[in-house]
Amino acid sequence: MEKDRPYSKRLKMTSPDHEMVEYRSLELLGFPDYKVGNDGTVWSRRGHTLQPEATKKWKKLNPGAYRSGHLFVCLRKDHREKSTLMAVHRLVLLAFVGVP
Repeated sequence: MEKDRPYSKRLKMTSPDHEMVEYRSLELLGFPDYKVGNDGTVWSRRGHTLQPEATKKWKKLNPGAYRSGHLFVCLRKDHREKSTLMAVHRLVLLAFVGVP
């Protein structure tokens, strides 16, 4: 099973040292309803458009994987726009280091 899906461990991996995870908003990238952790987790607060902001709960996104093994998630800027595929490692870089 491991040979069929070499990235499966990374999808379920948690911090072995149980370190504090720091989260940063993706608002500067144009995605205000998303945040990313320094451990590579991506969270969404998007919900039904009629739902008030205060009642929206954060949900962890399940990333997909490219053939190369890099993880990606689908993000939306607005409920009317198409989704954008973003590599998780790139989101972490942009959120914690900044736009080059």
